[in-house]
Order: sequence, then C-alpha cells, then structure tokens
Amino acid sequence: MNLERFIKAQEKDYDVALSEIRSGRKRSHWIWYIFPQIKGLGFSSTSEYYGIDGYAEAKAYYANPILRERLLEISGVLLTLKENDAGIVMGYPDDLKLCSSMTLFSEIAADTEVFGKVLEKYFNGQKDVETLKRLAISVDRMRQSDAYTIENITSGRELMYRAASGVYASYDGWKNKRIAIVCGGGNNGGDGYALSVILRKNGMAVDVFAVSDKLSEDGKYYCHQAMEMGIQKKTFDEETHFKEYDIVVDCIFGTGFHGEVRGAAREAIAAINEAGAYVISVDINSGLNGDTGEGKLAVYSDLTVSIGYYKRGLFEREALSHIKKLVNVDIGIELIA
Repeated sequence: MNLERFIKAQEKDYDVALSEIRSGRKRSHWIWYIFPQIKGLGFSSTSEYYGIDGYAEAKAYYANPILRERLLEISGVLLTLKENDAGIVMGYPDDLKLCSSMTLFSEIAADTEVFGKVLEKYFNGQKDVETLKRLAISVDRMRQSDAYTIENITSGRELMYRAASGVYASYDGWKNKRIAIVCGGGNNGGDGYALSVILRKNGMAVDVFAVSDKLSEDGKYYCHQAMEMGIQKKTFDEETHFKEYDIVVDCIFGTGFHGEVRGAAREAIAAINEAGAYVISVDINSGLNGDTGEGKLAVYSDLTVSIGYYKRGLFEREALSHIKKLVNVDIGIELIA
C-alpha cells in the first residue's frame, strides 16, 4: 500500500490547491491526489496510479495523519465558499471527481461530518453511485469477514446490537409513530429484536411479528430481552396486516437469501408492500439476492440500511427499483481479502 505517492505529490501542490479553493476557482491539475477517488472511475494513467484500491487503502489514507488533516482542511474550505455550484468551483469533469471523493470518504469516515456536508452543499446530498458500486463486496466475502470478526475481534451479540443501533440512527422519524418489526429467522431477525429493544429503551411503542422462530443464539438473546421489556411478539399469519402502523421494519431475510420466497415469508412481504407505511429494510430488502439483486417477490423500501459493507446486488437495476434511499452503517467488521 503505497501512500507515499500521495504525500510526495501533495508536497508540491497542496498549498497551491488550498489557495485555489480558497479563491473559489480550481485552476491547475491536482485533483487526483488532493481529492482521491476509488480506482476504476477514470481511464488515464494518472487516475489509475492515484486511484484508491478499495476500503483497505481508503481507510489507510484516512488514518495517515498528514493526508487526513489535509483532506479535512481543504474539504472544510469548500464549505466556507459562497458559491455552491461545484461546476463553477471545480470545473468539469473535476466537479464529478469531487463528488466521487466525498462519497468515498463519507463512507470511510462516517463519524466525520465535513464530507457529507460538502455533498449536501454542492450535490444536494447525492452520493456517487459508481463509487458505491466499487466499494460493494460479495455476500461470500461479507460472510467470511463477519465470521473472522466474531472469532477474533468482536462477539456476534455486540455486532448485532451495533447493527440495530445503526438502523435506529439512520432514521430520525421514529417518535410518536406506530412501529412494527417483521422478523424472520437467523441474524436478520435478531437485528429486528435488538432494534425493538433499542426503540423501547428510547420510549417508543413497538410490536414484533415473527415469521420464523428459528433464531440464532444471538437472536434468541435479544428476543428474550424484548419479551422481558414487555414488547409484544405476535406470530405472523395469513390474517396479519400492517395497515395500522406508520413504520414497518423488514427483518425477514438477510443477504444470504437466494431462490424463491415461500410460505409465511411470502405472505409477510406482500403484507409489507400493501401496508402504506414507511418501510425500512435491514441489510437488504427481503426477497432480493445479495449478489445479483434479483428477486421475483421482494420488499419495496423507503430506506434500506446496509450493514457493515454494501453488497453488490444492492446496485443492480432490479434491486435499485425496490429502494428509494440506501445507506450503509459501519459496525466494525474487519474486511478480509
């Protein structure tokens, strides 16, 4: 991982770049190593040389104190300008490159507001989809990374709680709403039970509907916690509907699902889609394949909260047709090669 290439290039041009941004107009050629982008977006030898090679290099870049402080400084200057047209400040196509760079680092450093604020100011909060696509990983890599993290770093129970906390933090409209969480088996259902615990701790009324009782051990732990807190657990059946709820959270299937939806899960997905509520899908919309994005029957969501890392299928056309808004929450899973 050759971060020295950025440091050497910036030694010559960083002060120039900072001065130009302060003046409100980029005039010279430094975009690739001042606002780096994910590899694969450009075709020139320069863009290839300075392209960031995935999550690991992006995190290493941001962990380097020199590179991080410069990126934060110059990004912060963008926020001080009166002009909010990136085309005027950066010129074309460097305005697109800025969007790519801010998208990359808003994902890598989700707890740092400046990159998201630049996206809000200049791009109406829209992230660069091509950058997100290149950050996405396969379901198998996600599964292996999750297993490695649980075995060596963080317990599955803690990761489940972090996932639920991330879902809770991703939406600000929970208060004074009637909330239903629809839980399948496995860890995705467990995320739902953990979310119900967090909602109750924050004073909100919530009902849980069980599509399956085949929970993981961590899922059982949060299910028991929810029941001890007095949260109603109802069994989903053919008479169940969600039309009395304002928010329905989809925790039926995770990214490991493939094939055709059958039985109670099929009825539950149909009921969610007919509810007329605000729908939040956890990790992926139930019924979609995490690698291909395909699904004959799947939940349509207002918000999908990907857990850990984006999965490739989320950016396929069929999946995107089911998702109005997509975000990802980092829960501390160590990504393995």
